[in-house]
Amino acid sequence: MSLWKAVKKARESGIYVALIDSSINQCEFDACYMTDNVNAGQMAAKEMLDLLKEAGNLPSEELKVGIMLSSDTSQAMVNRVSGFLRILVFAFTRKSGKIAQDIYLNGGNVEKAQSDAKKLIDQHENLKGIFGCNNTSTIGIAGELLEENRKDIVLVGFDMADITVQIIQNPDYFAGTLMQRQDQMGYLGLTALYDFVSGSRYEQKYFDTGVVLIDADYLSGRE
Repeated sequence: MSLWKAVKKARESGIYVALIDSSINQCEFDACYMTDNVNAGQMAAKEMLDLLKEAGNLPSEELKVGIMLSSDTSQAMVNRVSGFLRILVFAFTRKSGKIAQDIYLNGGNVEKAQSDAKKLIDQHENLKGIFGCNNTSTIGIAGELLEENRKDIVLVGFDMADITVQIIQNPDYFAGTLMQRQDQMGYLGLTALYDFVSGSRYEQKYFDTGVVLIDADYLSGRE
């Protein structure tokens, strides 16, 4: 049963519905808690620009930034890329940077993601950054940068795995990743359902739970 059908059936039965980390086009629900992925993509782009500068790239230098994602049918992925491009393309109009046209899809396969990262590096001599829109992409990029010892290429990704932590904590590399606040999604969703059962109603349906930037400073402070 599709999500829309399940939600519709629940609502028709008088059951309150709070969506977590997912949405549907029809408004057959009471509240939705998820990441605003366009904003998250914009945040990733700003981090990419900061790290490119930190890595010693000058505004006058020609450089390229690659993009990797698991699927172009995922609305979350599409929105992250959209937000990322909105910031980066505007910034590059005043500089010499470009977006690599060959955007790679890995289907959630880490081995393919690493292979794609290698292709990006091999095909673009002046590649200085790669944006990974999801966990498998980020893992693949981190693996390839570490394997090739490419300290000159910036990584900005999504989600956090052991190898992602490893490259972020290594002071020789320039890397960061964004984490969705999934704990907040679940907590607020359950709180909303309690409120609905208690008779309360919300004027809005969508709630952005935001993202957290995971960088070396964040990891040092957490330990």
